[in-house]
Amino acid sequence: MEPRFNIILDDEIEQLIRKVMVRRLESGVPATLINKSVLMREALREGLGIQLAGGHAPKFNSPASFDPVLLCPICGETNLHHRKVEVFGRQQEDSQSGVHVVLDGATAKIDSSMSGNPSGRRDGVAIMFWCEHCDNETLLTLSQHKGSTYVNFGGE
Repeated sequence: MEPRFNIILDDEIEQLIRKVMVRRLESGVPATLINKSVLMREALREGLGIQLAGGHAPKFNSPASFDPVLLCPICGETNLHHRKVEVFGRQQEDSQSGVHVVLDGATAKIDSSMSGNPSGRRDGVAIMFWCEHCDNETLLTLSQHKGSTYVNFGGE
């Protein structure tokens, strides 16, 4: 017999997913553009504070062109807008503080927090995009680990 808390959690998740789905539909997003895994991630993040790993390499409209355009990882369209940009610069590897710059609209904030840095040990960049077509917000991150730079798009 399964422990009771799993059943309660399943019910909570289902309710959270429905709440997120209704909000997206009410905002005018066509049901065909709503991705189930994105709904699940958003519902878990909002309702339970759970972050799921995810994302993939960014895709472009034509990788061979001189000016490739970034595609939305949810609907595949090209009309993405920068919402927020964060840059994290550590004083040294593994440092718990450094320089953290946040550009959000017309405001800029500078502090020393490394909270939210996509790199667990080094510098990182996070850019939040909003898609005109599917109304999803998607995060593009650059992170460093052992001399390599990683790009993730569509994760949390």
